[in-house]
Amino acid sequence: MFNKFNNKKRRIVGFSILASTLVFGMTSTLMVAPGIGVESLMFITSVKKELQEITPKGKFVLDKNSPAYSIVKNVIKKSFVADAISTIDHNNEEELKMKIIYEEYALNWFDDHFGEEKDIDLYDVGNSLIEFDKSVAGKFHSFGFVNPGISWVFSLEGLSEIYSSEIYDLSLKQQTLYDQEEYEYYIEDNGIIGNTVGIEVTYSKGTNIVNNKVWFLNKQIETIQAALTLHVTSGALGIKIFKDEKNELSLNDSIFDKHVTTDDLYHPNFTSTLTLLRIAIVFFALSVAIVPAGVIVSHLTLKNTSREKKIKNNPEN
Repeated sequence: MFNKFNNKKRRIVGFSILASTLVFGMTSTLMVAPGIGVESLMFITSVKKELQEITPKGKFVLDKNSPAYSIVKNVIKKSFVADAISTIDHNNEEELKMKIIYEEYALNWFDDHFGEEKDIDLYDVGNSLIEFDKSVAGKFHSFGFVNPGISWVFSLEGLSEIYSSEIYDLSLKQQTLYDQEEYEYYIEDNGIIGNTVGIEVTYSKGTNIVNNKVWFLNKQIETIQAALTLHVTSGALGIKIFKDEKNELSLNDSIFDKHVTTDDLYHPNFTSTLTLLRIAIVFFALSVAIVPAGVIVSHLTLKNTSREKKIKNNPEN
């Protein structure tokens, strides 16, 4: 094809084709790699930051020798259930069918991670809640929400899910942000004051991921405030909730000033990332054909150019 070009031009054309082909292949692969999982990761990171502020490592450690140990431990267990149940749209009959399954999954998760009778650091509970959320999202919603795009593409039925209207609608619902007061108006639970059985959600409009997590985090803050109040006020009677040998925990603790808002969390844009992934997959598919073809063409273009250069430099041969 390029035989009419001289040796120098063929080398320029050959290397240009090779470079362009490789850049196209790398770019299309990099576009597929993140997926909506990267948006979830950024959101999870912001949640983790808040949890670390709410329950710093070693600060709130439930004492296994406390008379209130079993009660408080059950409250913690119920928080996992509430976390899952609050994501169900109670107006959707299909989602409501999952309520018992979610409950069982949450209870089993807690027993697997905190079933032993030992001190429980609420910092560890927070980290476990994050892993629990990721597990629920991947198991009951979509593999793509908690995994890289490239893994999603090659997962079972991954492509059909990526291009489905259902996953787009779910992404849109998850990322939609409401006024927090309006969102919480539609969540019904048994409250915190005087509650010794843990949070029980009786109605929710479902997951709008930022609103839901703000609600949940503030519920955890209220629960810790109630537990800390009991710890301090009943401490004189020898009934302590947390391990507090130096009596550092008090009613002046910063937890009483803590409140999470929607501005504190990352706002994921799943639909834009999903659209980008869909486009990237097309380019990735094209690269599967273009890259080998480009390599072959560049090889044929460059073929014999080095040998011809040597012949030119050694006229005796």
